[in-house]
Formats: sequence, structure tokens, C-alpha cells
Amino acid sequence: MEEIRDVFGNLISEIGGKDSRIVVLDADLGTSTRASKFSKIPGRFIQCGIAEQNMVGVSAGLALKGFIPFAVSFAVFIAGRCYDQIRVSIAYPNLNVKLIGSHAGLTPGPDGPTHQAIDDIALMRALPNMMVLEPADRREMAMVIEESIKLEGPVYIRMNRGSSPDIYDNKPAFRKINILREGKDVALIASGFMVHKAIKAAKLLELENISALIASVHCIKPIDTETLLDIAKKVKFIVTIENHSIVGGLGSVISEVLSEIYQIPILKIGIKDTFAESAETDDLFKKYGLTEMDIVKKVIENINMTQFS
Repeated sequence: MEEIRDVFGNLISEIGGKDSRIVVLDADLGTSTRASKFSKIPGRFIQCGIAEQNMVGVSAGLALKGFIPFAVSFAVFIAGRCYDQIRVSIAYPNLNVKLIGSHAGLTPGPDGPTHQAIDDIALMRALPNMMVLEPADRREMAMVIEESIKLEGPVYIRMNRGSSPDIYDNKPAFRKINILREGKDVALIASGFMVHKAIKAAKLLELENISALIASVHCIKPIDTETLLDIAKKVKFIVTIENHSIVGGLGSVISEVLSEIYQIPILKIGIKDTFAESAETDDLFKKYGLTEMDIVKKVIENINMTQFS
């Protein structure tokens, strides 16, 4: 099964071979992020070393010269360590820089909380001009890369470590919330790594005679408000599912939007305002309530409630 980060490395190399504007900058993590695949293209792979903040500055300079730089590192470093540089040198002047944050959420596992990006979406979506994307499978990743190159302006693309099963048979619609399955009782709205867990949970809920709509959100900012409203009108309540803190992530975005246009109970499944630990990824997902069985349990507990504690 092809990992999302492999899709990124292979595709950006393929596109870069044809488009001389594409430049990839690495912060000494290219083997892990797959950015090093681009190194076969002479003169346009820039190894910045363990100097992520400088890498962002160089990216800004390249964008001013007409290049389309992809600055790549772990999500925890590109979003956190470089926040001021991204804010001042990229978001504020609205430069055409694409930021790739790999190993998002709990997927770095044993590397521990210093490497687990549980707040990167919150940081990036707070920045004016910044688009925030989190693909769920290889087709969504390919679409996100291709479309981000067409866009003028800063983009943050979040990708996980590890394999994600295929979700789409064809290219999904860009910037739209893609409904994978219709349902009338609850909407399971997920992003990235968590979409396939939502799909598994929906199948288990069906055994309990609970009809679950499944929606994949690859574009977290700007959110597809029109489709989100349509979903809310179809179901009794919404469950958001994310590999991120429930503070400032997908659940927060959806709550903020719907609180102004349509009142509906929303239950957030994610990391509950805490740092995680160093452990295997699957064990972390179990401990912090992010498995498909946790989703099923929460839905069953709340199916007849109009308010959540």
C-alpha cells in the first residue's frame, strides 16, 4: 500500500521534471518525508540542514523570484518552529509558498510529544491568506498537490506517516467536502488519516441500526460551508474525527461555522487538550480514544441526546 508521503515525493518529482518553477527545500529529513526523491532534479533541490526557520526565509525569497517553493519538514517543526517566519515572511505578504508538514498528529508514535504535531492545524488556519489541506488517501494527496501548484498564495499541506487505505476510485473534487456515504442519523466528518476509521465505524454502526453519513474534509481552510450546511440538515448530530487536538482543529472549524448558521449538536473526537506519550502509533490511538470502536461507542452513547457533556 503506497503511503501518502510516497505519493508526494513521486508526484512532485514528476511535476518538477516538467515545470522549472518547482523547487523543493529540505531540512535534513528528506528520507522520512520523501522530499529527497526530488534530489534527482539538478539545481532545484535545496538542502537547508536542520535550520527550518532559515528554510522558510529562503522559500520566501524564491517565491519573490517567481519560483514555486515546497518547504518540507515534519509538521511539528514546519508549523511550530517556523511560525513567526511563516507569519511574517509568507502569510503576511501572501507569497506563493507551499508548506508540507509530514508525520502529523500521533503518527510519529515512539518519537514522543516533541515530534507529534497536535496543534499544527490550529496554528496554520489562524494565519490570514493560508489555505490548510489534509488529504486522506493517495488520490486526494495527488489532487491536493496538483491543485496547490495552480493556486497563487500560501498553502499548508498536512500528511501522516504510515499507510492509508484507498478511499476514492476517482479524483475527488477539490476544496469540497466529499460525501462518501449518505446517512440519516449521524454524520461522521473526518480528515486525513481518520477518514478510513470513520468508514470502519460506519459499517459497525450499521449493525446497530444506526445510519451514518461519512464525509471527508481535505480542505480545512477555507471550509466548504455549503456542503457542511447540507450535511447538518440531513442528520440528528455530527461527530468530527481528527488526528489533532480538539482545540483549534477540524471540530473547532465546523463548530464555529455551524454555530452561526445552523444549530446542531456536535461531538468532537480528537486529542483532548493534552500532550500524548511515546508509544507505538496504534497504542496511542487506543489510549487517546481515536479508534473506530471509540467512534462507535461515542455515537451509541449520544444517539438519543440533544446535548453533550
